Amino acid sequence: MNILVLTHTFPRYDGDMAGIFVEELSIAYKKLGHNVTVFAPYIYDFKRNNDEIPVKFVMYKYLPFKKWHILGYSRVMMLDQKLKIVNFILAPFLIFFGIVNLLVLVKKLRPDFIHAQWGIPFGFIGAVVSLITGIPLAISFLGSDVQLFRVYAIFKLTAKFICNQAKLLTANSRELIDAMAALGASPAKFRTIIYSCDPDKFKPNNDLRVRERTKLNIPETSTVLLFIGRFVPKKGLEYLIRALPYIINERDDFVLVIIGGGDLENRIKGIVKELNLEKYVIFLGIVPTKDLILYYNMSDIFITPAVKEPIDGLNVVVVEAMSCGKPVVATNVSGNPLIVKDGENGLLVDEKDPMALSKAILKMLNNPELRKKMGESGRDYVVKLLNWTKIADEVISGLNHQ
Repeated sequence: MNILVLTHTFPRYDGDMAGIFVEELSIAYKKLGHNVTVFAPYIYDFKRNNDEIPVKFVMYKYLPFKKWHILGYSRVMMLDQKLKIVNFILAPFLIFFGIVNLLVLVKKLRPDFIHAQWGIPFGFIGAVVSLITGIPLAISFLGSDVQLFRVYAIFKLTAKFICNQAKLLTANSRELIDAMAALGASPAKFRTIIYSCDPDKFKPNNDLRVRERTKLNIPETSTVLLFIGRFVPKKGLEYLIRALPYIINERDDFVLVIIGGGDLENRIKGIVKELNLEKYVIFLGIVPTKDLILYYNMSDIFITPAVKEPIDGLNVVVVEAMSCGKPVVATNVSGNPLIVKDGENGLLVDEKDPMALSKAILKMLNNPELRKKMGESGRDYVVKLLNWTKIADEVISGLNHQ
C-alpha cells in the first residue's frame, strides 16, 4: 500500500524530541512492506537531509520568506493551553497551501490512505483532501489538538466535519475520546492506540547506570527518581516537587533528576529553591532523544505526575521507561492507566496530590524487590504488546474494519 502521513511536527535534527513518534510510526509502516511518504510544513531550522530520513519526506512552503515559517514543531502553544497570537495570522496560509500542495502530492502518489497526526491543523487539511479525492482518512488525536477544539470556537466548528470525514479515529487516552465525542465525534469510529518505542533500542543496560551516575556524582547508594517532560501545566511537575519534603521526612537517600524545559521553568526552579530542595534535585535541561536511554537506565523509578486539565494523552516517555525495565509512579489520568497496571508494573495515584505521590514513591524506595519485579513486568508488557509494527498494523486493521 501507499501510505501518506501528515504531520506538523517531525524531528528536525539528530536528537530532536519533537515528533519522534511520527517518524517511528512511519518507519513501522515501511517495515510492514508499505510505501510511506511524510508530508509536513517547511521550517527554517530543519537540518536533516532526505538521505538521513528512513522514509520519503516532503515539506511545503506557505509563505514567501524562509524565516516566516515558524508554525508547528512544538512552537505554537503557550503552556500547551492556548495558541500564540501569531498563529492566527499565519495558520490560514499554512492550511490553504497545505491543501493545495497535498492535492498535488495525492494526484502523484495515489495513496491508499492518509494518516493525519493531530486533528489540528492536518486533521482538517486531510479531511478536505479526503472529501475531494475520496481517499480514506485516519486521524490520531494526541492531546494538544483536543485542547484547541475545546478552547477556540473556530476549531470547535470544524471538529464534527473532521471526524465525520475520517474513516478511523484514534486516541491514546479515554479523556481524549470522551472530549471529542462531546464535540460530535462518533465513539464507534475510535480505537485506543498507544504510541510506543523501539524495545530493541530502549532496553535495560546496567553499564549505563553506573557510568551516568558517576558523571553526575550520584552515589550508588542513592535511589534515582526520574522525570522527563516539558515544563507545562499538564505534566504536573509542580506536584512532584511538592511531594519531595514528605519523602525527606522519612528518608533522604534519593535524588530527583529532571529532564526537559519550557514555559514554567523559572516557576519550577523557584519552588525547588523555596522548599530548600536544591540538594535533592538535578536539572539537566533538554536532552537529545538519542541520549534518553542513558538516563532511563541510570534511574530506579520513573515518575509521571500528569494532571487531567489541560487534557492530554499518554506520554511516550512512560512507555520508554517501562521498556527500559523501570517501575512507574503515575497519576490515574492522561492515558496512564492504559499501560500502568497498579501493583503490577507501577503504582497509580490521584492527580494533584503531593502526599499520595510521596506515599507511592516511598513504597518503592522502601522495597527494591518490588521495584525489580514491577520493572520486569513493565518491560515484558512493552515487548509483547506495544512494539511499533504492531501499532502500525492496528491502524491498518482499524481502517479495514470500519
